[in-house]
Amino acid sequence: MSDETLRFRGGLALAFLPVAVFLGFCILYFVVFKAFDMTALAMGGFVALLIGAVFAKKYGLFWEHVMKGIGSPTSVSIVVILFLVGMVSDMIKATNVSGGFVWLADSVGLTAGFFPFFAFLSVSVVSMATGSSIGTFFTAFPIFYAAGIAVGADPALLAGAILSGGILGDNLAPISDTTIISSSSQRFRSKGGFADVGGVVKQRARFALTAAGFSALLFLVLGMSTARSNAADESLLNGSNPLPL
Repeated sequence: MSDETLRFRGGLALAFLPVAVFLGFCILYFVVFKAFDMTALAMGGFVALLIGAVFAKKYGLFWEHVMKGIGSPTSVSIVVILFLVGMVSDMIKATNVSGGFVWLADSVGLTAGFFPFFAFLSVSVVSMATGSSIGTFFTAFPIFYAAGIAVGADPALLAGAILSGGILGDNLAPISDTTIISSSSQRFRSKGGFADVGGVVKQRARFALTAAGFSALLFLVLGMSTARSNAADESLLNGSNPLPL
């Protein structure tokens, strides 16, 4: 492969065009269509590369660099990690772990005031298990949000608890793709060399868990003060069971 410098018509700024196009596809799928489809997202990335190739001064050289990037050890590791994380995430969702937590809440007689606090902790655990905040949201929101509203929890506070739990779990999950990928771009200050996954999680934990402690306290206090008295939705409770736990 040639080591010739890749140049674009319109200058260096056009080198970032594929990234901008891919970001547009992300917004289109996640925000506009509210769909999380990795196949469609991969197609969006390929279309972004095709558009970038049009502005390359040397079309063949552009694809040489693309293949060189795809074939690098880092890229291959990321692809394998995403496959594994996706498999684990799908297994967690297929076993309906969120439904198991709803059964647990009903079994211990959890009241509406405690539900945002309980949802924050439970969604954090689910997110750590799946290693994906977005995947957790698609799994947890239909169950925890509906169940919390049914027992009288404040809607805005409950949504905040679910979002916070998803982000917390993903931030601390050793199997999270963001955690693993970021470890390959960070170095230890003291001993040098690239950071390992365990080291990244350990360093993050001191900050994430401190914030989580304050958040959990706020969800508990605000949950107690904003709870309403509603009758529980029996259809949601009947669909939950302890086996996923």
